[in-house]
Amino acid sequence: MANQKRGRKPHLQPSEYHTCIQCKETKSASAYHICKSRPTGLQGKCKTCQQLDGLKFRHDNPEYYNGNDESYFVKNKELWNAYQRKFLKADKNSIVYCIETPSGLYIGSTKAYLYIRSNTHRKDYRKWKRGIAVSTTPDLHKAWDKMGGDDWLKTLLDIKIIEEFDADMLPHVLKQKERDYIRKYEAQGLPLLNINWTKKRK
Repeated sequence: MANQKRGRKPHLQPSEYHTCIQCKETKSASAYHICKSRPTGLQGKCKTCQQLDGLKFRHDNPEYYNGNDESYFVKNKELWNAYQRKFLKADKNSIVYCIETPSGLYIGSTKAYLYIRSNTHRKDYRKWKRGIAVSTTPDLHKAWDKMGGDDWLKTLLDIKIIEEFDADMLPHVLKQKERDYIRKYEAQGLPLLNINWTKKRK
């Protein structure tokens, strides 16, 4: 009998759950980085375990990062710089995402990797806290302030993808998709932290 190709399992949605192959904890799909080559559509290790692995590698291999002439990043400077430019460039799949806080929801969109956008939110908040930058998302930052401690960081680890589109979607079309979701949640009476949108609507 001829061999039949087995169909790939459907990718998990952000609201579904997946067990980390390292810590063995079952977490929501948003706790994992995307990996389209895997049947689940997610990395096998959760974001926390991947971060811990990275820290351990840096500790165990200081010569890899320390900037001496034998370190990887010095020997491969041009290659590394080109990789960084490609990695950071906002030309990836278009995403509308949601950050959930006890005070409400923040709806955003990006054409960069979600990890990069999440890091930008984190850096902007810390700059605002130190008084060296004006907040462009004041309601979100105030909501994080109310949470206290480092609990606000958990909302970035649990950032959820509402919808993902192809990379060729134009920026203004993606922005309209974001606004459509804001309208949807606004109509449902959910508290929103998109202050710029609220001001424009008044």
